[in-house]
Amino acid sequence: MTRLAVFTDLDGTLLNSNQRLSDINRQTLISLGKAGICRIVATGRSLYSAQRVLDDEFPIDYLISSTGASVSTFPQSRLLRTVAMTSDEVQESVATLLELALDFMIQDPVPHNHCFAWHANGQPNPDFERRLALYDAHQRPLVLPLNDPTPATQLLAISSAHAGERLQRTLQTRLPKLTVIRTTSPLDHHSTWLEIFPGNVSKSKTARWLCGELNLDTRQIATIGNDYNDIDLLEWGAYSYVVGNAPEDLRDQFTPVSHHDDNGFTEAINRWLVHSSGSLPR
Repeated sequence: MTRLAVFTDLDGTLLNSNQRLSDINRQTLISLGKAGICRIVATGRSLYSAQRVLDDEFPIDYLISSTGASVSTFPQSRLLRTVAMTSDEVQESVATLLELALDFMIQDPVPHNHCFAWHANGQPNPDFERRLALYDAHQRPLVLPLNDPTPATQLLAISSAHAGERLQRTLQTRLPKLTVIRTTSPLDHHSTWLEIFPGNVSKSKTARWLCGELNLDTRQIATIGNDYNDIDLLEWGAYSYVVGNAPEDLRDQFTPVSHHDDNGFTEAINRWLVHSSGSLPR
C-alpha cells in the first residue's frame, strides 16, 4: 500500500524569519503524522547546519540535506544514502571556477560536509567572508595547485546577485555531467550561491529515490518551497506550492500561498488535502 507524502523546504518555507517552527505549522506536521502521511524536509543545509534548527522533537520523518546529497531518518539521524563527487569531478570543477575567477569552497564528504577548503580571488565578497567567519572552526585555505583531490560533497561558489543566473548557465554548460543549482544566500538574502553536485544529486532526484524506497505515492506528492534551488522539486511534485516570500517569477510559475511568516506551509497543506481528497485528524 502506497502512502501520501509531503516534501517541504526548510528555511524561508517551513520555518519563519526567526528560523523557528510556528505553533500552527508544528500542529499541521503533527496532524500529518497522525494521518500516516510521510513528512520530509528537503533542505540545502548540511546535516550539521540542519541540527542547529531541528531539535529531536521536530515532527518530521526524514531529512534530505545538502540539496539531496544525503538522506537520513529523523530524529535518529541514521544515514540512508550519501552521494559524493569523484576526485576527477572535483578537479574539473575547481579548474572551471578558477578560470571564471569565482570565490568558492570545497565541502568535505557527508557527514563532515560542514568542513571545507576555500579559495578567494582577492576581490571584495562580503557574503563569502561572512560564511568563512560563520564556519571559522571548520574552514581551511585551499592549497593550489590541486593535485589528486579527495572526493567532496559539493563545491559552493558565491557571486553577486545580478550575475547569478548567467553564471549558472555558464557552469552548467561547462560541467554538463554535473548538477549546478542556484539559490539565494541564506546569509545576506541577496547574493547568489552556485552549488555544484554530482549529476545524480538534486532535491527532486533524491526525493524520487526516497519515494521508491518507502513506496510513497508519487501521483499525490505535495511539494512546498520558496527559492530557485526548489524549482526541480516543485516541477516534480504533483501538487506544488510556493510561499508568498518567494521571488515573483516562482509565484507566477507555481501555486502561491501565504508568506512563510504567515504559515504559508499550513495553507499549502490544506489546499493539497482538498485536491488529494485527504483530511487531517482534529
